Amino acid sequence: MMFKHRFHAGIMAGDITRTIRQWKKPQVRRGGRYKLANHGYLEVTSIAPCKRVTSEDLKLSGVANRDALISMLSAGGDLYRVDFKFIGHQADQEIYRGGILDDDDFTKLSDALAKKDKNSGFDWTHATLMAIHDYPGVGSIKLCQHLQRDQAALKKDVRKLKAQGLTVSLETGYKLSERGKDYLRRKQLIV
Repeated sequence: MMFKHRFHAGIMAGDITRTIRQWKKPQVRRGGRYKLANHGYLEVTSIAPCKRVTSEDLKLSGVANRDALISMLSAGGDLYRVDFKFIGHQADQEIYRGGILDDDDFTKLSDALAKKDKNSGFDWTHATLMAIHDYPGVGSIKLCQHLQRDQAALKKDVRKLKAQGLTVSLETGYKLSERGKDYLRRKQLIV
């Protein structure tokens, strides 16, 4: 869920806690966390169809008037009212705290990654984790060259690894979370 730069300060201050979006189907989920540039994360607290935009919607969205809102909407789809809270870098901190895997977590994670590889038709999960381990903070273009992968596909796959708590996005590139390092140690891919 992207926001124009002019909304960032209001979101971080807690003054903007709602957005009205136009989608063919919802693009976010309740409880989902979405990055706000380099400022941290938003957590969606509710999402519901929006039949009528109210003055409260405009105020909580940081939008001056209906015309301004209309100019920001995409063409086509239904309106959705999305409430959220700014949680800063809490999501990254939670990933770091959950670093050590127990045997059950490790087995579930191994199975989940094997399934991702199988569904993709090639083994990308471990290769991607190892590349991030070997090249922390390196931009996706260089990682793509190293892995001989398409940039858009690689970014999508790294998001899948991040959802498993294995990687952390940096201002430039990525690094392994403590959980990601522990996983690779247990797989005996790193020391």
